[in-house]
Amino acid sequence: EGGASEATEESSSEANVVVNEDVIAEGDGSMAGREDLTFAMASECGSLDPGAYNNNWSNTINMQIYESLLRESAEDRTVIEPVLCDSYEFINDGLTLRFYIKEGIKFHNGQELTADDVVYSLNKAMSMPANAPLVSMMVDVVKVDDYTVDLNMEYPFSPVLNIIAYPTFGIVSKDWYENAEANGININIEAMGTGPYKFVSWNRGDSIVLEANEDWHGGEVAIKDLTFKFLTDPTSAAIALE
Repeated sequence: EGGASEATEESSSEANVVVNEDVIAEGDGSMAGREDLTFAMASECGSLDPGAYNNNWSNTINMQIYESLLRESAEDRTVIEPVLCDSYEFINDGLTLRFYIKEGIKFHNGQELTADDVVYSLNKAMSMPANAPLVSMMVDVVKVDDYTVDLNMEYPFSPVLNIIAYPTFGIVSKDWYENAEANGININIEAMGTGPYKFVSWNRGDSIVLEANEDWHGGEVAIKDLTFKFLTDPTSAAIALE
């Protein structure tokens, strides 16, 4: 496609390692000098709303646009790293997980991320059917101040950190989501987060196009134009990669 470098998604969890901010945004050394990437997918994703679907196709794309408070280290998935928070701690005898949100992070529309967005996003994530198997220990998320939030739990559960790091717990803009319908925005086929890539277009049945977020808090990204190409027929996929 247009001379773009191409990659193919495997139908396993490894796809989320191949295409994530660590590889695309920073580059893996094999694409020196390139600024475009076409990534072949064996199925079209279901939605760009984090938590609507918990599958490889949706998560692989959504994790370019949205970010979670935490992430699992690419080198060691048992190591949890802050992304949209400066730090976190368990308080109240382990029943509360407190997050200290980074200041100055901007959504793709220029609005600043605050505790209101985090509270809205996490409570929304907890209500999504796709996340139901993950949230039995969670009670609610409440605002402490503009950059501090508490996740309250039924019982202490340290692996909750890995759950919060999952793509289906991506942080969205409260204002953008609440006013989407009034503004003629379909949150299933459009997206607006804090991640390294901005949504450009979705040509149903063909591709989703993203572009680099030049103001990303993580720094400059190596790949500027990113296209996810849906090649559901194995023969077509093989021809496209020749």
